[in-house]
Amino acid sequence: RFRHQHAGHTDGRHRRSRLPATRRSRGDLQRAMLFLCIVAHAAYSLIVIFILFGLIERLGFCAVSVSRWFRARECRDEPGPAKALPVPAPSVCVQLPMFNERAVATRSIAAACSLRWPHEAFEVQVLDDSTEPDVVAMVDAAAASWRARGVRCEVIRRAWRGGYKAGALEHGRKQTSAEFLALFDADFVPNDDFLLRTVPSFFGADGEPLEDLALVQGQWAHLNALDSLLTLSQSLSLDDHHSSQMVWRSAMIGFVNFTGTAGVWRAAAIERAGGWRAASLVEDCELSFRVLFAGYRTAFVEVPVPAELPASLAAYKAQQRRWTFGWAQLIRLHGAQLLFSYRCPVLKKVHLCYHMCLSVQWPLWMAWQLAVPWLAWYKLFFFKTDEPGLVYMAPILLHMTVSTLVACVALGRGYTTQLRQRTSAGAPVLVPLLLLRVVPAAIVAAGMLPHQCYAWVEGLLTTTEAEFETTPKSGAGGAPEPPTGDPTDHPTDGAKCAISGDAACHPYNGGVAAAGLAAQREARPRAQWQAERGPATAAGRFARVPWSAVSEAAFVAYHLGWCAAFATAGWAGDAWRVVFPAVAVVCLWPTGHTVQQLADGCMRTGHLARVSALPASGGPTLAMYAEPLLGEKSRRDDQTGSSQAGGPTSVSQTTPVVVVTSSVS
Repeated sequence: RFRHQHAGHTDGRHRRSRLPATRRSRGDLQRAMLFLCIVAHAAYSLIVIFILFGLIERLGFCAVSVSRWFRARECRDEPGPAKALPVPAPSVCVQLPMFNERAVATRSIAAACSLRWPHEAFEVQVLDDSTEPDVVAMVDAAAASWRARGVRCEVIRRAWRGGYKAGALEHGRKQTSAEFLALFDADFVPNDDFLLRTVPSFFGADGEPLEDLALVQGQWAHLNALDSLLTLSQSLSLDDHHSSQMVWRSAMIGFVNFTGTAGVWRAAAIERAGGWRAASLVEDCELSFRVLFAGYRTAFVEVPVPAELPASLAAYKAQQRRWTFGWAQLIRLHGAQLLFSYRCPVLKKVHLCYHMCLSVQWPLWMAWQLAVPWLAWYKLFFFKTDEPGLVYMAPILLHMTVSTLVACVALGRGYTTQLRQRTSAGAPVLVPLLLLRVVPAAIVAAGMLPHQCYAWVEGLLTTTEAEFETTPKSGAGGAPEPPTGDPTDHPTDGAKCAISGDAACHPYNGGVAAAGLAAQREARPRAQWQAERGPATAAGRFARVPWSAVSEAAFVAYHLGWCAAFATAGWAGDAWRVVFPAVAVVCLWPTGHTVQQLADGCMRTGHLARVSALPASGGPTLAMYAEPLLGEKSRRDDQTGSSQAGGPTSVSQTTPVVVVTSSVS
């Protein structure tokens, strides 16, 4: 009909409408590639901006350090009055949040109770949410042994683990009248002078309190940094953060975020900011920004506190997922308030926005990595050189070099003791070892990209309270000797053990089983348990799929496919560059980890969804979750002939028990 109506018309408009399909598709492809080029380079430009801010912080740290050195030299020539604490000394409560910390609970309690401070103004709260009876007995025995030596060490337990770590800290805060709260995770081992070196920062030279100071954050040190390439790479990133970034932010903008441990809080500042909340998995950073909005400042002091680094890939990934997930939640919760409501100088606000949005680098890096093969295939790089990759990598290499040098110069001496325990070579080995940390650190950062990007997207989209997954600890670095004295001197000291809820206090000293506490926790309201378990629907089964592992596998397959395409085209150099991210991701797969995780996820999806009947008494039991998984495991073992002689009872020590525990915790 069109040809009949317009017969004889030969104007250009109709000739263009009859262009061949191949030419139109070629034009669409060119427009798509132009759009991809613009989006990819926009992401890269934002990455470069983040790098520039990071370089400013590190070079600023060098300037601050030089200035401090000159001031310290002047003070040596003309010593001034030292800071004086008021008399009587301010009260301090040390809080130790724990959850089934079998390997480090005793060491943590011993380190906290050994801190030097006036006895009448010092107390320790062990905020224990443990559910394993032997861990409960271990914590109570350790606390009782220190009470026998005269230390006020109180074990506080809750019938319901609501709010996870934030809930435990808030519950403990309401049960103490101390002016300052010192917080340590279970794997941190502070030196006995920690309080003597941090609490005076809350007071001026004349002993008057600095009411606007809410937090004094200590510096992280490492007990097991030289154990493996993984711990060595972690030590570099943490040293960089706790030297250049923290020092510069504290000196220039008066704000550092609390790192969840190794810090001292002013209790009144927490109260004014609204207390601890579980709105984000990084409850420490979330509270830090609320304190900032309330008009307080925070500070950093170079007082090292040794701690254990995650020694396994699974533990490291769990920790990093929690941090990235929580920072994405923080952007959603407080990003608009920081940008539009908080009043401060423009330059300070710009840096605070950079600080809050650091985790945005993960999706930006993912967008760039996914676009690079397309840009290389169609020659869409802005820099028309023989090796455009080197030009694009120049800012990243500069940032890595500066960060490594600054971290090594600032904190390199702290590794001397650990190195001497392993070799007598000393400095000739230490210097290159610390400098070469950048190699495993770069591989780990590249390999964590899909894992971190998925965690960031998940955190940004999750509006409900997420599960707080604790980082497994192994007790690396040794443990202090337990105190002398008979722990049974106070076997039923009910005043030293408090359990919130309707039930009375259960001391558990002397190895009493934790069946009473477990019964209380299983008797929680039906709706509360069902909300934790999630609906037994298609959406619930979809949520239990290990999407992080799926995203990593898809990322690897994507880059391997491009590697094959470049190799087929004869571009060997581009093939090697494209395959590097995939190799880095595979390097961070524990042996059998991804396959087993996928299998466990599918098994969990199929079996947990079928557990729909609730007991009449209200709460579930672990057997309800474990029975289908253990039965499946037993059948697989019977089929392969690898079952233990003990029959079904021997399966209780197999891997699915760990999976079930993490699912219902």
